[in-house]
Amino acid sequence: MGKKRMNILLCCILLTSICAVSSHAVHSDVYTFLVITPAEFLEELTPLISHKASHGISTKIVTLEDISAGIFFPSTGRDAAEKIKYFIKNAKETWATTHVMLVGGKDHIPTRFTRTCFFGENGSDLFISYPSDLYYADLYFSNGSFCSWDSNNDSLFADKNRSGYLDSVDLFPDVCIGRLLTNEESEVQIVVDKIITYENTTADQPWFNTLIVCGADDARSLLIELSFPLLLKRFGYPVFEGEYLGNSAAKILPGFSAKKIYGSGLLRPSIKGLTITNINTAINEGAGFLMFNGHGSPDCAILTNFPFMKNIWLPLPHRYTSSDVVSLTNGYKLPIALFGGCNCGDFNASQAPIAWKFIAHENGGAIASVACTAGAVMPLGSLCTETLHGHMLMRMFSSYAEGTETIGALWNSSITTYLNDHDAVDLGDAFSMQNWRHTLANHYALEQWTLFGDPTLKIGGYP
Repeated sequence: MGKKRMNILLCCILLTSICAVSSHAVHSDVYTFLVITPAEFLEELTPLISHKASHGISTKIVTLEDISAGIFFPSTGRDAAEKIKYFIKNAKETWATTHVMLVGGKDHIPTRFTRTCFFGENGSDLFISYPSDLYYADLYFSNGSFCSWDSNNDSLFADKNRSGYLDSVDLFPDVCIGRLLTNEESEVQIVVDKIITYENTTADQPWFNTLIVCGADDARSLLIELSFPLLLKRFGYPVFEGEYLGNSAAKILPGFSAKKIYGSGLLRPSIKGLTITNINTAINEGAGFLMFNGHGSPDCAILTNFPFMKNIWLPLPHRYTSSDVVSLTNGYKLPIALFGGCNCGDFNASQAPIAWKFIAHENGGAIASVACTAGAVMPLGSLCTETLHGHMLMRMFSSYAEGTETIGALWNSSITTYLNDHDAVDLGDAFSMQNWRHTLANHYALEQWTLFGDPTLKIGGYP
């Protein structure tokens, strides 16, 4: 009997040890990079795993079907989008995940739409909705509790009206998130090839140390431009906003050769004029960064005014559109493209907005982009760099100059630094109060600021 009891005791000890080891194995897995995709793109994404591993980035690819079935973590959430957000939260807490990539457009990956209020005609409220991937990155409130973006449980997310915030949101991104806006397997294959080739071959290439900036004069009325500093109670002066943003970026990156393609260049020979030919010639020669500043749309990267002539639109001979992107031949000399105009990343209005067209283009284009999914907001005049999207654009460059290495971290920094910059936030609040079109401009600007591309992308490639 004693021997039998001893055997039972030993079996119990052995089983306990096995369970402990198994439990430890599950929770000791570390996946820095989480890729969430429909199953149909799985095969095309697989080469990323070994490529990222060769550079020390552990990668886990999870399908939407895995999340729904609760394969790795319990399936929690009111709908498909919230289940993804809870999965990301569990991955961060269990796998130490820091970077997340969503693969697919709104028809492939559940998308969270947020809502804000504009002043409509006759003072009425005009509500608009727009996609926000920041929803998936903003996991916690400052106290560590889950941030659902629907604190009043009415199934409207990050909801706002002209009197204030109806939902409490934190806005600080807890992971770096990007999206491949792919619609078919061949696109995934193209983009994965571009990522792998860029990271493996770009280092020490002289073309990388080039910054291309495109812009002109965004204000069609000097009177309105002069009124902004008075209304916002800040010192400011009239400028050609697109050119001012470009010059500011060039000062932040003194080690880069700035190719300035400006509206004023049509009047002075020392600067390239803002034409489609000049833009594409510069891109085809290769660059590390590319910035467009002006009005935009889902199919237009830049549309702006000829200086002093509000009825002449640039770039010549017509606005820069997706049809101009597909004629690029820069191969693997790929810039990171930043868009300061409205709706250049609006994947609700278009399956392939121009910010994505640059990335999906097989013969060149860009390696990643950051753009707005709704209307861009910034003051006119020299205050354009001090708050809202102009500030966020400048922070992208500043973060790189300070040593940030991945595009996802640049995106994260542009939001986090903004929220910690009380002057920028206060000026954004003042803009909200004085501009007849916008309410709660800070939240509106941050929620729609979207990264298209691999958030772990090593800027400039690996040595």
